[in-house]
Amino acid sequence: MNMPYTVMSIDKVYYDEFPDDRTMFGMMVEQYSFLAQSRGMRLQDFLNEYILRHGESTITVEDLSVHSEYYLLTVGLSQDGEQLSELIKTPFSTSDIKDSGVTFDIQLSTVNTDISVEIVPSDETARYYWGIVESSWVEESGRSIKDILQESISFLLSEGESIDDITTAGRTEHQWSMQAETEYIVYAFTVTGTGLINSDVHTETVVTNIPAPSENILTITVSNIGPDYADYRVTATTADPYVFLVEASSKWKGMEDSDIPNTLTEQSDFNDQTNVWDIDGTLTGLLPDTEYYAMAFGYKSGGATTSLVKFVFRTATAQ
Repeated sequence: MNMPYTVMSIDKVYYDEFPDDRTMFGMMVEQYSFLAQSRGMRLQDFLNEYILRHGESTITVEDLSVHSEYYLLTVGLSQDGEQLSELIKTPFSTSDIKDSGVTFDIQLSTVNTDISVEIVPSDETARYYWGIVESSWVEESGRSIKDILQESISFLLSEGESIDDITTAGRTEHQWSMQAETEYIVYAFTVTGTGLINSDVHTETVVTNIPAPSENILTITVSNIGPDYADYRVTATTADPYVFLVEASSKWKGMEDSDIPNTLTEQSDFNDQTNVWDIDGTLTGLLPDTEYYAMAFGYKSGGATTSLVKFVFRTATAQ
């Protein structure tokens, strides 16, 4: 009853890779040494404070995979990392998750770049997790949407969120403003009290349209033009967001003005670079004797909402 000992759970498949229990014990001590070093502690202090047990003890092993085989390893261990008894391995298996049987009716509608959703579960009392994700992101991950969402829930719970915080019950209605001309997946599924998915992941796909056109009238003026600088001013008639940028005209030679906004929005995300109402300032870092386009167009949710407005100017020759 006075002998110090340690307990560790290990996946049976991983355990079977070790040639004998002596090698397994060495792995255990090596892992404890690594954890001690990561905390800036001596092995003896780390074992005494976090690892060693005496007499009878009740242990809860968490974060196991469902429907999997494990060993519970128990072995006498001194505070200096020496083996004090034979290593006892006790096999156990986790159970599969019981399916809740809850199904979902997901109704979707789109207006321009806005997506409206109504989710109705077959059991009004069941707590479920729901949301939206871009289809291409799931495809590029190479993983199933269930695995992605299970990882997301586990992360939220590890950050201190509770099941009640991240789930809901009963009918849900919501509206998102998303990127233009993009496919999304709306999902819903139930989870256990510990955050494990225990129903089919019900999904519906939806594609957004182009953003609603804006009546904003933009005007650009460029003045006080030097060899590497110029003053600019953009005026707007509404508070709708727009993009303003200046680039050498050589980049756009041969392209119609009507094609420039779509080309720009395909190349860049301007959601964090939009302006509203009038702006002015000084352009710097320009090249001497170079023709530039000062351009502006309405922008929202990844798409153009007005036609392009352009002001052409040439910088002065360097002295």
